[in-house]
Amino acid sequence: MAVSKINYEKFEEKLNEINWNEKLDHLNDVDEMCEKFTKCFLKIAQECIPTKIITIRNNDRPWFNNEIRKEIRIRDRFRKTVLKFHRERDIKLYKKQRNKVNNMKKLQKKILKII
Repeated sequence: MAVSKINYEKFEEKLNEINWNEKLDHLNDVDEMCEKFTKCFLKIAQECIPTKIITIRNNDRPWFNNEIRKEIRIRDRFRKTVLKFHRERDIKLYKKQRNKVNNMKKLQKKILKII
């Protein structure tokens, strides 16, 4: 998640709107107070901070990451263009992207072996 997408003003405004004394004073147990505060805080955070659903794939190799996946998608788009139009410019772009993906894979595998 990009930090720039957080609505800090709205978040601060909503936190300041809550009368914490009124919300927490009637509770006698510190654990209850903490739980109540946490629930309120997380509810406001949910409203003001966008979330992004990510998919965790169990079949991925340990060296395979989202950056490689993204570059593979770009490579595959170039490949479709090459197969469709057979232009020299597209072929060069595809080969450059293919080499980039292969080098990224090699580097990640190498890094994983070192660790």
